[in-house]
Formats: sequence, C-alpha cells, structure tokens
Amino acid sequence: MLGWLVLHLGVRAVVVNKALNAAKQRATPSARGAAFRRVVPWANIEPLMRRELGQGIDTPRQLRARVAMLSERGPETDRFSRAWRRKRTGQQEQASPWYRNQREHWLGWLGEYGGAGFYGRRVRNRSALYAYNHAVNPQMLVWLAEAVGVPKATVRRAVADALRETSMSAMSAAIRRCIGWGEVESRLV
Repeated sequence: MLGWLVLHLGVRAVVVNKALNAAKQRATPSARGAAFRRVVPWANIEPLMRRELGQGIDTPRQLRARVAMLSERGPETDRFSRAWRRKRTGQQEQASPWYRNQREHWLGWLGEYGGAGFYGRRVRNRSALYAYNHAVNPQMLVWLAEAVGVPKATVRRAVADALRETSMSAMSAAIRRCIGWGEVESRLV
C-alpha cells in the first residue's frame, strides 16, 4: 500500500523501489512498514498529500506570499533578540543586517529560492518544508511562530530551549523541535 501511495503522489520510482527492497528484507508487516518509512519518511509524504488535496503550502513562493500578509510586529521575537544579545556567548547575528525586521528577512530569503541567491543554491525546486527546516537564524523562526499565532507559552518554551544553545543552527533546531513545520503551516493555511 505504501509503495502505491508514494508512487501515486509522485515519489520517484527509484526511491520507491529502494523502499520496497528494504521492506522485503523484514519478516513482519510492522517491520516492513518501518523499513519502508525509513527510506520514505512521513515528512516527505505529507506535503505531497496536501498538494494532491489542494491544501497546504508547498513551495517557498507560496510561503513567501503568506509571510507577506503577516504583521511585522513581534514582541516575543524582540524579547528573544534582546536576551540573545545579552547572552554574549556563542554565535550572534551580524551587527547591521540588511533587513529591518524578521518579516523582511523572510521575504528576502524566500525571494531568492527561485535561483542561486546570496547563498549560491544549486538545487532550486525545494519545498516550503525544506525552506523552514533550513532557516538558520533563530529569530526568523521565533517571529514566524509568533506571527502565525502559535501559543505564547509554546513560543517561550522554544525560546528558552534555543537560549541554552550556542550556535545559530543549534538554536534554530531547538526551536523547530518545539514548533514544527506542521504547526506553522496549519496556522498559515
């Protein structure tokens, strides 16, 4: 069933065959399903299902259009930014960034996803999920969560977890562990 589903959703046949071969190596149905899902995880299937149903935000361009409609204000983001600067340990944001707020940061960053952009991207057909999971500046993630209406307690828990880290990528990962793409996307839709 999983093979049929993901093939129907547009997963490449070579990937489906790899997953099916991994599943064949297992003795029980549950072990076969687990082996298949290791090759084709749910995080890869869900956006395809949403696209099939005409729901969700699939591309960076769609995400950018939704972000453009959000308020640039972010009091929790501002508190996080001040706490991060006071911390004075670990990696910090550049002193004079090109953007005035995190909404503008998202818009500029997502606007470059159609080409190589500032970061020299080689692959240009990435998903909105990929973009969210590759945002390295933790302020971007806090602002987006706040702007789409993630509960304040959840945002604050994510901020507290992030401030325990020292690198921007580790801070962003801590935020994503509290506030995954599914929660953000469902509020944007």
